Parts: sequence; C-alpha cells; structure tokens
Amino acid sequence: MNRIKKSMVVVAVAAGLAGSFAAGTLVNSPAGTVQAKMMHHHMERHGVIKRGAHLLYRAIKVLSHGKHDFGGHRIAAIKDARMALMECHAALKFDRH
Repeated sequence: MNRIKKSMVVVAVAAGLAGSFAAGTLVNSPAGTVQAKMMHHHMERHGVIKRGAHLLYRAIKVLSHGKHDFGGHRIAAIKDARMALMECHAALKFDRH
C-alpha cells in the first residue's frame, strides 16, 4: 500500500476511534454537559484534532493493558492508533507554519 493510501487509512481509523469514543460519551453523559464539551472543542483552535489526539492516547493506553492477543489485531490497533496520533500531532505542527 503506498504511503498516501496508508495515511488515509490511518486518518480514517483515527476518525472512527474518535467518533466511537464521542458516541460513547454522548450515550453515557447528561445531554447538557456533552453538548457544552463538544461546543467547547469546536470553538477552541483545532479543538477537534486535539480532542481526537486525546482520545487516541486513551485508546492506546486501554489497548496496551489488554491480556488477549486477538490474533495480533490488538497490537495492530495499537500501532495504527499510534500512527494516527502522530498524524494528529503533524497536523497541528503543520498549521503553525
């Protein structure tokens, strides 16, 4: 897989993870609190990318504590999440130029 396609896959995985965590937050929290948090992240500079990076970091931490290998898929997910986290950091660094 060429580098551009791989980067697109990593970004898609990051977006999917961020969406999954956001959906879990929406389901498990009072509506006013979640809406306020989401609005805050959209209003701050690059809040969505920063929030996604934070969620990826949390996902890596949770996955790292797993005891089962799941046929190598848990390790692959950690690797992809780390790559997606690096892409988020690169995006923030790129915008500083």
